[in-house]
Amino acid sequence: MENKYGFGENPPYSLYKNEYGKWELVDGTCNMKHIVTEIQKGDDRFPSSLLAIGEDCPDVIYCIGNNSLLKLSNMVAIIGARAADDDGLGIARYLGIKHSTNVIISGLARRIDTEAHWGCIDAEGKTIAIVGTGLDRVHPKENETLQQKILETGGLIVSEQPLGIKASPRTLIARTRLQMALADTVIVVQCEKES
Repeated sequence: MENKYGFGENPPYSLYKNEYGKWELVDGTCNMKHIVTEIQKGDDRFPSSLLAIGEDCPDVIYCIGNNSLLKLSNMVAIIGARAADDDGLGIARYLGIKHSTNVIISGLARRIDTEAHWGCIDAEGKTIAIVGTGLDRVHPKENETLQQKILETGGLIVSEQPLGIKASPRTLIARTRLQMALADTVIVVQCEKES
């Protein structure tokens, strides 16, 4: 396999082109391999719900994991503040469990997102993390184990950012519109009025 990138800051993944010409992420912590799927707008696999965004719809999304989740209905987004209190965290985990018969969407961020994803996984549901980085990175780094568990349990990681892109305020805010567009129901657990 040909190694294409040697990203800085110790990303958890190495990127290789496999014998079939597909990009493959190899998780250095457990040697799991994930094929990066690029889905262009206009492809049958591209979620029609994202088209409702209009001009701000991404031209392409990148996925690792169970792409078939993108075609399911009755998805529930559970989102909230990274500065949530303990009550908010408990509610987020409870909602992840309660709605685990639906696909749970969140953003892999600290606190509320983390608890929603873990609640769904604990209840043996499926969850999608919409991230604000390239798929060769995990942000925040403390959620590497959570991202691995999402993939191990049949979930999906989605980004509109190309490989190599770091998290920034712009990319983290931009992912929110994808969460909203994919979900049939959006639950905001806890946040400031201005957020």
